[in-house]
Amino acid sequence: MAARIRRNEGSCPWEAAVQNLLQDISVAFRKLRRSPGFAMVAVLSLTMAIAANVVVFGVVNAFILHPLPLPDAGRVVQIQGPHSDAISMSYPNYLDILDRNRSFSGIVATRLARIGFDASGAAQPLWAYEVSGNYFNTLGIKPLLGRFLQPSDDTTINGSSNIVLSYNCWKVRFGSDPHVIGRTVRLNKLAFVVIGVAPKTFNGTERLFWPELWVPIKDEPELEGYNWIQWRGSQNAWVVGRLKNGVTPAQADADLHAIAAQLAKQYPSEDKTFSLRVSQPGLAGDALGKPVHAFLFGVMLLAGLVLLAACANLGGLFAARTADRAREFGIRIAIGSSRARILRQLLIESVLVAITGACLAAGVATLLLRMLTQWQPVTEMPVQLLVAPDAMLYLFAVLLALATGVLFGVIPARQIWKSDPNDALKSGGSAGVVHHRLALRDVLLAVQIALCCLLVTASFVALRGLERTFAIPLGIHPEDVAMACSWRATTVRVSQGFSNACSMLSAKFPALRMRRMQTPCP
Repeated sequence: MAARIRRNEGSCPWEAAVQNLLQDISVAFRKLRRSPGFAMVAVLSLTMAIAANVVVFGVVNAFILHPLPLPDAGRVVQIQGPHSDAISMSYPNYLDILDRNRSFSGIVATRLARIGFDASGAAQPLWAYEVSGNYFNTLGIKPLLGRFLQPSDDTTINGSSNIVLSYNCWKVRFGSDPHVIGRTVRLNKLAFVVIGVAPKTFNGTERLFWPELWVPIKDEPELEGYNWIQWRGSQNAWVVGRLKNGVTPAQADADLHAIAAQLAKQYPSEDKTFSLRVSQPGLAGDALGKPVHAFLFGVMLLAGLVLLAACANLGGLFAARTADRAREFGIRIAIGSSRARILRQLLIESVLVAITGACLAAGVATLLLRMLTQWQPVTEMPVQLLVAPDAMLYLFAVLLALATGVLFGVIPARQIWKSDPNDALKSGGSAGVVHHRLALRDVLLAVQIALCCLLVTASFVALRGLERTFAIPLGIHPEDVAMACSWRATTVRVSQGFSNACSMLSAKFPALRMRRMQTPCP
């Protein structure tokens, strides 16, 4: 012991501090090992609470904080109307904006369309992006194989037969064939040639909708069966632009406002109320951006309340444990140990519990996020949720563990600082802290009950809101009503099937008179 004291006296201050810290960590491990039930309850409580927050943060990081996988993604913006649902515009308006603007180095037009795809004699429906010829050049993407669409591929109506495959389409439908360039496929029975494959990290400018291929937008008339790109009143194009260096979003808004005013005067019948502004890309501008932001904020708030309730619960446990160890702390203070050193040891114990729970929570969150990424919603739209965990996620878990460990670890500080070692030694460790323990635990219990009541109420309100959303009056009676889609080939099949059904029903029930649908969907 004397030799250890001499070594400590002859060592540097930082070496002594490190040795003291290591001793406190060793003592904390031994104390937790001697109380396995307490340690298990504390770790599991924190694991569930931290995992909920890490999962929600993973979704927020993927959809809001993480930029699009584009070069200089901060300068890419969505161009839309003044309202959150005014995301589309006509192709002629897009051309006018492209010609008249002074704020953008490039502006592209896109359109998500469902197309019949045939590469091996069996046609299958898939989703594609009809894009302007400057799409890939403006976004700054380099091809994995071949080349991308160029402005020369998009000069005349139905004048190009080139397409670009996404990485997933190339991998799944072509088996990652390195010789796919030049291969002919059929889109809605029309021959097209594969000229390029996009890199794995690029799936368009939307986070939720991933196309399988890209085609020139001026091939739209023959692919979709009607020509909307020459009609100024048809709002079918989504527009994305890249700001010039030095141009701010506010300056771009002013430029777009002036262009919209010019178009409103020039084309009063179609663009009388036309207006433009920029918004954040990735979630269809503000059409999905604002609802998704609000939803994730609400879920993050609920997850934070769950963590606060867990901290209140653990604070009560640590306060009770500190009261039970009052005699131990009284003896340590009596033989010369400082109250700050005891408090530091308690903080180390709480941080160890929090870090252990955070490690388990990070594993649980990683598993849940990967399951969410692999989940395929049952929809016709190509919805994909890419929420893969990254370094930011694990950093958040560590910071959350440190914050929670300190939060419920300082709760017993008042007990340690105000306790009298003489009373603790005389009473066996309980008399000196009874009043403070009961008061503190009562407060923590009240906080925990209040948070739990708030969580339950918020959950019921959210479920009630979801139920009311599904029961919103539509202005029609949708019972027993079927909907035919607007694509030409599908409409023909629906019409034929409807005609056959009418014939069968008329033969079986002569009293029923049903007319065949002659006009395709608009």
